[in-house]
Amino acid sequence: MLPFSSISERFEDVARYAAVYAVMLVFFIADVIAIPNPFDWVMSIPFLVIAIYYWALYRPTIMPAILVFALGFMVDILSGAPFALNAMIFVLLQWAVSDQRVFIAAQGFVMVWLIFGVVYSGLIILQWFVNGLINLSWMSVTQIFPQIAVALIMFPLIMMILHFIHKILPNMKMSLSSRELH
Repeated sequence: MLPFSSISERFEDVARYAAVYAVMLVFFIADVIAIPNPFDWVMSIPFLVIAIYYWALYRPTIMPAILVFALGFMVDILSGAPFALNAMIFVLLQWAVSDQRVFIAAQGFVMVWLIFGVVYSGLIILQWFVNGLINLSWMSVTQIFPQIAVALIMFPLIMMILHFIHKILPNMKMSLSSRELH
């Protein structure tokens, strides 16, 4: 928001940012709700993981680290996951993507997708390992492959939704004079 914006322009900016957080709320609810499936393996679409990846890459101010940690902590509480496991996973994801933001953002979509697959696979393996340490028994490693596959299949669709939301956000570099021209 610009300091000299009119009330209606400020309201419009707030409404645009509210759309981002409304979509994040829907993703949060979708992550916490258990989706029944006819298979033996646990299937979950990592809506929040993809959203954190996207915002850390293209608009890091939308998802500061404290918000990412809070989202992960709330997912842990509501899903019954070990204390702060998802919070740690989410913060690690944001840190890893933010650290390589310039490199990843310069790549094409296929490369961004591939990098997500590598990062997400690493996070899922870390989650599998920590869960195994906590429970002192590890589930079969083959059960994590369908979860990775579902994430990779759903990635383009969720990215399109987030890209559309990103396009409605106000441009941070827009000057007052360029606003007056519209």
